Amino acid sequence: MKQLYFLCILLGTVVQSCGQVKTDENQTIASSYGYVLTERQFDTYLKFLEQQTGEESTLDTQIALKAQLKEAFLSNPETIAQELATLENMLGAPKIDKDDKTLFSMAEGHKIVRDLLGSDIGEMQFDTDAANSFRNYMTNTVLTTSSNNYNTSYNSSDYSSSQGQIQFCANGTFVEVLSGHLSIDTEGMDATSSGSSAMPGYWEAAALPNGMFIIIMYSTHARMLEDSPNGILPFVVAKHGIDFVQLPSGDLYRRTPNQYCN
Repeated sequence: MKQLYFLCILLGTVVQSCGQVKTDENQTIASSYGYVLTERQFDTYLKFLEQQTGEESTLDTQIALKAQLKEAFLSNPETIAQELATLENMLGAPKIDKDDKTLFSMAEGHKIVRDLLGSDIGEMQFDTDAANSFRNYMTNTVLTTSSNNYNTSYNSSDYSSSQGQIQFCANGTFVEVLSGHLSIDTEGMDATSSGSSAMPGYWEAAALPNGMFIIIMYSTHARMLEDSPNGILPFVVAKHGIDFVQLPSGDLYRRTPNQYCN
């Protein structure tokens, strides 16, 4: 509890009377290496500080406290997650087993995927430094792939394009959106069609012994079940960089980081 008690001593003197602003307790404040800091955990921390000082906090104080807690979390997510779990137990929140990492520090979507896999993980490594680093790399990221085709002949032409985007959220959920466009121009007739569909689900990431990584996506959406009857799609990543992800087949996805989910 050293860091949290330090913040309490440092900031307790500025806590003054005013009501606390209520927010969605499941909203994510920050995520790092598979650990998630939520509004519920901040509320627990704030309640602890207010109990120590005997006063309620102002809105300005809450903003400052949240910023400092976020900074402490990002510098040492595992320790802060453990300390917040201890605070929740102290303050009467549902009990959390400190020795069970998955109960208090893992994003809900990641936990769902791991529970689904159980012991059937083969050589996948979930808790190594490499896996944690890659999971952090994928969090709040959008991967995009696209293609187009144009054909022309005497008195006719056609054009088609498609795009796929997958957004990986900090809470362990994802949304894949597929969109397409088709236009046909022939003598005396023009036709255009376009549309899109979205598939939600859960994701988790792991390292492989050969140096590659894998994203495990799970969804009960009809589109997923059509190709994967168990709802699980392994997405193997051979190479990745600041702005790209490459599959073993050589197919490339454009990566856009810092795309935060609502």
